Amino acid sequence: MYLLDTHILIWFIENSPKLPEFLRNLIGRSDDLNIYVSIASFWEMAIKVSKKKLTLIDSVQDIMRICSDELHFLILNIKAAHLKELEKLDFHHNDPFDRLIISQAIAENMTLISADKYIKAYPVKWLWQD
Repeated sequence: MYLLDTHILIWFIENSPKLPEFLRNLIGRSDDLNIYVSIASFWEMAIKVSKKKLTLIDSVQDIMRICSDELHFLILNIKAAHLKELEKLDFHHNDPFDRLIISQAIAENMTLISADKYIKAYPVKWLWQD
């Protein structure tokens, strides 16, 4: 099971060259694998779009639809177990969305796909390659 960090989701959806080819291929196998996206990622994108800190090719609502209907990604809602993990996390990273996504990956025993180097400071399975 894999959980995509917000920037990874955006890079995949927008076909960005920032996403390594092996990860693009892995994520593209969502019918064979369980690929999850946190509801926190959509929340984060919506806030950044409204503050004009992020421009997306599609609306956040369209991205949610594409993720679930076309790509068959699973949407991970926030659960009490995720918040329990969040309370235990050290503050190597101060971004609340990243911290929540890290907590979700830990609680659900998922591998987090992220380019964020702060991730390695946490007890989470992490996948990235430069």
